[in-house]
Amino acid sequence: MNYIGRLSKMNACTAAVEWCAAYPTLQRAWDACPDGQWMLWLLGDTARRDSARGRKTVLAGGRCARLGLNYLPPAETRPRKAIETGERWARRDRGVGIRDVRLAIAAAQDAEIHLESTGGARSAGSWAAYAAYAAVSAAIHGSQHQKIHYVAGAIYTAVLIAAGLAFCGDPDVIAPLRGFTLRKCADIVREFFPRAPRLAS
Repeated sequence: MNYIGRLSKMNACTAAVEWCAAYPTLQRAWDACPDGQWMLWLLGDTARRDSARGRKTVLAGGRCARLGLNYLPPAETRPRKAIETGERWARRDRGVGIRDVRLAIAAAQDAEIHLESTGGARSAGSWAAYAAYAAVSAAIHGSQHQKIHYVAGAIYTAVLIAAGLAFCGDPDVIAPLRGFTLRKCADIVREFFPRAPRLAS
């Protein structure tokens, strides 16, 4: 079975599988991939939670989530602290255990709920907080429950809202912004993972 068949068997999204079909190998597709959301999904689905690659996936997701920190109110520090805790756990820093990660995730989730409730419609800040929550949650969830691929989409949504385009239905207006944001996340992922993950046969 070629890699396209393996991606389909893994229930990768149809758009990603169809896009990859233009490339003869997964590595060629990985090198050219414009969507960090697809890449984070594949990493989250193939890495064991506490493996070296699983921890590096948390670092990549955290770096992507940091793109949204500017959309948070200055006094709201919980998402940043959650990302930092996840990064310290991923680097195996002394004194940072899974309990610290769970507390950080809960704090980021509380921040998201608070920002959503005080901002009326979902605000850029609430999406940024959700990105932090999703990035760090990869530290405690196995692949079947992983949320790390939501990071890139959440950041894109925060950017869209901040630009005043949340309710814009014109694809010609929002597509460039969407593409720029997801490509930025893809480039971040490739910094951590220049080689595509190996797929099960």
